[in-house]
Amino acid sequence: MMIPEPLKRLMKLTEPELEELKSLRAALTKIKKGDAKVLAIRDLLDGNLSNILSVAHLMKVRSENDSRDLDTYLWGMFHKNLVKDALDSLYLLSEEGSFPADLIKIAIKTLEKYK
Repeated sequence: MMIPEPLKRLMKLTEPELEELKSLRAALTKIKKGDAKVLAIRDLLDGNLSNILSVAHLMKVRSENDSRDLDTYLWGMFHKNLVKDALDSLYLLSEEGSFPADLIKIAIKTLEKYK
C-alpha cells in the first residue's frame, strides 16, 4: 500500500522539529487575553497541534516497526486534514490582528512543511 506523502514527512520529523511544534503549542497556552473569536481560534489551533504531535508520535513508532497497513494510511489522511485546519486557523488569526504576528509567522512556516 502506498503511504501518502504528508505521512512520509510526518514519519521523518526530527526531534528538533517536534520540539518546535511543542514550543509553539506552549506559546499558545500563554495567550490569556483577547476577544472570544481569538480565544476560540487559539483553542482550535492548540487542539490541532496536540493531535498533530500525537499522530507524529504514533507514526514514528509505526515507522520504526515498519507497519504499513490500512490504519496507517487512514492516520495519514487524518494528519493531512489536521494540518490544513491548523493553517486555516492561523490565517484567521493573522487577519484578526490581535495575535502576536511573529508567532503566527513561525507557526505558518512550521506547519507549511507538513501539509
